[in-house]
Amino acid sequence: MKTPQTLVFRMIVALFLMIGFYILALGIAGGLLYIPYAEWKYADRIHIKILLGCVISAGIILWSIFPRMDRFVAPGPVLTGDKNPKLFDMISGVADATKQGMPLEVYAVADLNAWVTERGGFMGIGSKRVMGIGLPLMQMLTVPQLRAVIAHEFGHYHGGDTKLGPWIYKTRESIIRTVQNLGASDSIMHLPFKWYGMGFLRITQAVSRHQEYQADALAAQVAGARVAGEALKAVHTAGVGFNSYWANEVVPVLSAGYRPPLAHGFSLFMSESKIASAVSDVIGKEMTEGKSDPYDTHPSLKERLEALSMQPQGPDAQDSTLAISLLGDDLPRIEHEMLLAIAGGQLEKDLEPVSWDDVGDKVLVPMWAKAVKGKRKFLSGVTPGMFGGIAKNPADLLRKFRTSEHDNYSEEEVTNSMFGTIGASLALALHARGWKFSAKPGEDIVFRSDGPIAIRPFEIIRNIAAGKTTVEDWLGQCRDVGIADLDLGTVGQKAAGGDEK
Repeated sequence: MKTPQTLVFRMIVALFLMIGFYILALGIAGGLLYIPYAEWKYADRIHIKILLGCVISAGIILWSIFPRMDRFVAPGPVLTGDKNPKLFDMISGVADATKQGMPLEVYAVADLNAWVTERGGFMGIGSKRVMGIGLPLMQMLTVPQLRAVIAHEFGHYHGGDTKLGPWIYKTRESIIRTVQNLGASDSIMHLPFKWYGMGFLRITQAVSRHQEYQADALAAQVAGARVAGEALKAVHTAGVGFNSYWANEVVPVLSAGYRPPLAHGFSLFMSESKIASAVSDVIGKEMTEGKSDPYDTHPSLKERLEALSMQPQGPDAQDSTLAISLLGDDLPRIEHEMLLAIAGGQLEKDLEPVSWDDVGDKVLVPMWAKAVKGKRKFLSGVTPGMFGGIAKNPADLLRKFRTSEHDNYSEEEVTNSMFGTIGASLALALHARGWKFSAKPGEDIVFRSDGPIAIRPFEIIRNIAAGKTTVEDWLGQCRDVGIADLDLGTVGQKAAGGDEK
């Protein structure tokens, strides 16, 4: 790795770009201030509108380009060598292998990512090295793969990227502020900065992509290109599913006042067959068709894997232990403190811990009861035996379901809401009859009794409409378990704990 030469080149490019921006900004601001002065000096007059327009625009530019202090806010709980010795042994080993100093602080974060930076100070001066390691990332990577990821991050220290970064980021922020502030004042003066900013982004993002290749090469030297490549694929794979997991699985549990095991839940979510299949399709496409955009900070997965294929491959990783094990018994505390950090003090500290096995009874059943509450009039007379007719012609029942609260909803949204209400009522009725269901992350809600029949209350109407289940098969199942004529308006409401008239 020719770090010194590439670093000098990057620093020169960044320095000239930064200087060029400030010359442009100061030149335009100075020109604006000169206009009213020249009018007064040479024409012996002052137009108030011109004076105000020039002074205000110049003031906006000067205010926007002034660099701000970097006030670092901890992104999550601090990890320490005392409480997390195995993790710090790994980080220390990578630091030695890359001939870099340890970061002064290491944080657990909720991102599916790991990062290093230098925070605090002014334009990188007086800053400190910090590292963030995502808990979801640790749940999806093996120990050798995490070592490769950390080596990649130390590659940014090794290449001087964290020294260069503050200069680029601060200049980028100044450009963005200038464009936004001038644009908000309806001044055409934002156009030169917009054009300069586009060029600045193209050049500096290309520099960033080069930095990623260099960091990947260092990871290959430390951990082997084969392991580094597997880590890259694992990170991208998990990244496809994380937002869905957080929004659809975690947030409802948190909103109900419970704290599930976050890292373990993500592992369950990603191992669910339908999730794994969908994610595999996305990653397969990335690996064959991925291409970087000029404004991307990172090369595509395909391009990075191709570059790694040119590095020494190294041996296959023999250790399949998940990296999350490096945190040991400290994981529950870390997850709790991380949630508090995410919520910014808005989350109650006494969230009750709950296992994913108990989420169904403690979270979903009350949620279904809330969905059904107040819907007895609509549900009255609706039975599972009618689902075939509802699937083929939902319009009549939809008119009964629609209320003023649906005025701004599309037809599809109201239909989905109606199907959800019917599904919740059937789920409550089955639950009250002793049917069991699982609510692990990523799983469909499936109720089972002692027999072979399985019922998906939230999918059955859609499955009939799509032809995945015939009306005859559904009616046969309903008769076999005695629910064909079950009045959901009565039974579902009773199961919800209500006595609505």
